[in-house]
Amino acid sequence: LLNQTIFTAASIESEANKADVLGAIAKAIAQLTDRKVALGLLDQTLSAAAPIQSQTSKSVVMIEVAAAYGQLKAMDMAENFLKQRIDDAKTLPDRESQSVVMGNIGIALSRIADNYRQQSQIGAAHRLLGQAMTIMQPIQDVNSQRGSIQRSDVLKQIAEVYVKLQNWRQVNSTIGYCHHDDCRIDVATHDLITQGNLSHPVLITWRSEQEKEEKAKQSNPP
Repeated sequence: LLNQTIFTAASIESEANKADVLGAIAKAIAQLTDRKVALGLLDQTLSAAAPIQSQTSKSVVMIEVAAAYGQLKAMDMAENFLKQRIDDAKTLPDRESQSVVMGNIGIALSRIADNYRQQSQIGAAHRLLGQAMTIMQPIQDVNSQRGSIQRSDVLKQIAEVYVKLQNWRQVNSTIGYCHHDDCRIDVATHDLITQGNLSHPVLITWRSEQEKEEKAKQSNPP
């Protein structure tokens, strides 16, 4: 059934739609119990995605394929695959496309780091999270025809894994990678992060502002 779905997806004309469908297929493949069959289907998925010219659209497929490798415990394949994607992204001519692709790679790295955590390979998990933090440096918020990415979306994914690792120092460091207060609040108030990081100063300030707004509303009812 998945073979036919991949074949059908390959014929979709819109590159963005094709990428979304192939990404969803890669997610489904990751759930298969037969690892050999799953890896073969991922190869077919990559072949179907090869004609996609837009690197930002293609990165939607790449992130899910990499995550699928991680779920299937093909960790070397996952890491080598993402290393090649990072090298490719560095050659992109415009910063917006590079930000979108690198942002997706950062999300994929954090997801694979979580796979390592689940396998009790804590050192490997921290190593990949460190790589994700490194590639965060040039990423800017993008919302254009080339694609969409927010720094806070990537940082939330990274911080989530640090929370699961109970590494609060790195959670706070991750929040520090935000360039503006909206991003810091977005990351610091993310549900899973909040559960273990209630004392973060950004979160305390945010709660204080929320309380002030609530009191103001009560004092000045509509």
